[in-house]
Amino acid sequence: MTRAFRMGVALVVTSLLASGCYGPFNLTRQLHHWNGQAGDKYVNELVFVAFAILPVYGVTIVGDAVLFNSIEFWTGHNPVLLSLRSTAAQRASLVHPAHEAPPNALE
Repeated sequence: MTRAFRMGVALVVTSLLASGCYGPFNLTRQLHHWNGQAGDKYVNELVFVAFAILPVYGVTIVGDAVLFNSIEFWTGHNPVLLSLRSTAAQRASLVHPAHEAPPNALE
C-alpha cells in the first residue's frame, strides 16, 4: 500500500466515524468562560494569549472534537456536561439544605 492510499483510507474512516458529531464543545466553552472571569480585560487577554501559545485551547478543542462530542453522539450524554451538573448540584446542596434546594439548581 502506498502512503497516499493509507492516508486516504484513514481520512474516509475518520470522516465516517465523526460524521454528525458536531457537538457543543462544552470543555472548550468552560475554559473560555473561566478565562473570561480570570480578572480584568488585561488579565483575560494575557491568559488567553498564554493558553493559545501553550496550546491549552488547542488541546481542549481536539479533546472535545475527538472524544467528548463523539461520546455524546454515540451515547447521548456528554461527560463534561454531566460533571457540570453534578458540580452544580453539589454547590446547591452546600448552600441550601436538601429540603430547600432551589428549583433551577440543575438548569
